[in-house]
Amino acid sequence: MIKDNQLKKEILKENKKNIGNFSPIILLILYLFLPALYLISLFLNTRLIIFNKYIFSIIFVLITILLTYLSCSKVNKYNEVSKAIIFILPFMSVINIIFCSFVISNFYCTLLMFVTLICSVILVMIFIDYKLKIISIAITGILLFLTWFIILVASFFGDFGSEIIIYEVKSPNNKLIAKIIDDDQGALGGNTYVGIYKNKKDINLGIVRFEQIPDIIYEGKWGEFETMTIKWSGNYKIVINGKTQSIKKKTINR
Repeated sequence: MIKDNQLKKEILKENKKNIGNFSPIILLILYLFLPALYLISLFLNTRLIIFNKYIFSIIFVLITILLTYLSCSKVNKYNEVSKAIIFILPFMSVINIIFCSFVISNFYCTLLMFVTLICSVILVMIFIDYKLKIISIAITGILLFLTWFIILVASFFGDFGSEIIIYEVKSPNNKLIAKIIDDDQGALGGNTYVGIYKNKKDINLGIVRFEQIPDIIYEGKWGEFETMTIKWSGNYKIVINGKTQSIKKKTINR
C-alpha cells in the first residue's frame, strides 16, 4: 500500500514536471487561440461568437494561472527555445487582450484577461536575463499604452444595444433567406435592417460558433419593422415596402 502511494506520487510529480516543461508552448498556443479563430472567421466572412463570455474568460484565466504556477515551480531552468517563447509571451498576451475586446466585447471579461499579462510578466521576471527582461516589459508597456483606448471603446460599444430577428422569408429556390432585423441602440434609437443570409447552418464547435454576417440590402428607421412588408419576386429579387431590389446590385454596409 505504501509502495503504491509512493508510485502515485512519483507519477504525479513526473506529470507535473512534463507539463511544466511544455508550459511556455501551451501558453503561447493559448494566447493565440482567440486571434487565430478571429482571423479564421474573417476568412469565412462570419462573426465569431463565444458560447458564454464570462465562463470562457474565467476558464481561460484559470488555465493560464495553473500553467504559470507549474512553470514557476519547475526546478530546472528552461532551454533557449523556451526562454525565447517566454520573452514574447507579454506581447502575445497583449494581442490576446486586444482580440478579446473585439470577440468577447465585454469590459469586465477584457479586464479579466489582463491576468494573462500579469502571468506573462511573472515568467519574464523569473526566467529571462536582466537586459532582455527590461526590453520585454518596456515594449509591452508601450504596446499597452497605445492600445488601451481602443480596448475600452470596443468593449463599451460591444455591449451596447441588441439585434433581434423579427421576421424571415426564404427565396423561391430556398438558397437565400431575407431577415428583418431590429437593431435597438437604447437611448440612441436604432435602425431596422433587411439582411440576406445563405440558407445554411452556422458552424458550431461547441465553445465557439461561426455565425453568418448578412448582406444588408435595406436600412430604415428604428421601429419601421412594425409596418414593413417583404416578399421575394424571384430567386435574387426582393420586394421591400413595394419596391423591388436586386440582391447582387445593392448592399448597404454597416
